[in-house]
Amino acid sequence: FSQRYLHNGEHDQLHSNLAAEIEIQTAQKLGIVAETTAYNTARANEKLALQQELGSAHTETISDTDGFRDETDKGFCMFVESTLYHPQPEIREKARRIMRIIDQYGNLRKLSYSDESSQLTNRNTEIINNYASDLAALGNGWGTAWLNSLNEINTQFVEHFDTRTSEQSSKVNINT
Repeated sequence: FSQRYLHNGEHDQLHSNLAAEIEIQTAQKLGIVAETTAYNTARANEKLALQQELGSAHTETISDTDGFRDETDKGFCMFVESTLYHPQPEIREKARRIMRIIDQYGNLRKLSYSDESSQLTNRNTEIINNYASDLAALGNGWGTAWLNSLNEINTQFVEHFDTRTSEQSSKVNINT
């Protein structure tokens, strides 16, 4: 019987069954007292590594923050788009200038996490650097407030993502 082709869960189950059998029969009766201590230590380390393989505690937070970021971005884009229909022509023109940048970047929500984060930062920086006064005129300052909130949410997302990435890189690799 070779353990080589067992998946992590199967391997763990095999050793859980073996440990249970050793407990029932007792290590002393089996004559493996010295080996049992080393075995239990190795099994505990392996169990820890397997637990880490099941996922990160940050994954749910990342998913939730990404969803909130996506909703906030969509809302911001819809807000700017809605001001294209403002009754005052000068407000419509300000919205057109900002909408042109939004359209150039496209739907960022379809990108990978890291690409979405960097493109969102680039787009929002471009809007602020070139059209801050236009943005402030939309909705009596709501455009600026909305974009600032979106930038904060994006920063939070990047922090959560970087924390998980650091955690993942420090994990024990049980596949080597």
